[in-house]
Amino acid sequence: MDDATVSINRHVTRIILLIQVVLFVMWAFTSAKPFLAGLILGGMVSLYFFHTLARRICLMREMTLSGDGRRVGTGIGFRILMVAICLIGISKVPEHVNVVGFLLGLPMSGAVLAFVLLRNERHR
Repeated sequence: MDDATVSINRHVTRIILLIQVVLFVMWAFTSAKPFLAGLILGGMVSLYFFHTLARRICLMREMTLSGDGRRVGTGIGFRILMVAICLIGISKVPEHVNVVGFLLGLPMSGAVLAFVLLRNERHR
């Protein structure tokens, strides 16, 4: 990965982890525990998706530049399967984790990435 990509990945990871800490503190002191637990779980899955997708894109770039004929997918099937497994797990304990919170937490890394990219563009 080049320096700009590493810097963006680092910023996104730090912001998401900060959001996760704030959500965890809110979870500890409020009565909306299932919803916040869903947001926390969705945010962590989102962060994992962000890192795997970034790694896959770097692999694709390297293979394209090297002229290697092999193809590397983005792992969409794995991401769909992981969300399905999490939803099955959530359905087993709906009193502890809210499905709506989980689904709202999934786009967290995309929103944070957009924020970081817009902020970087504004500072140029």
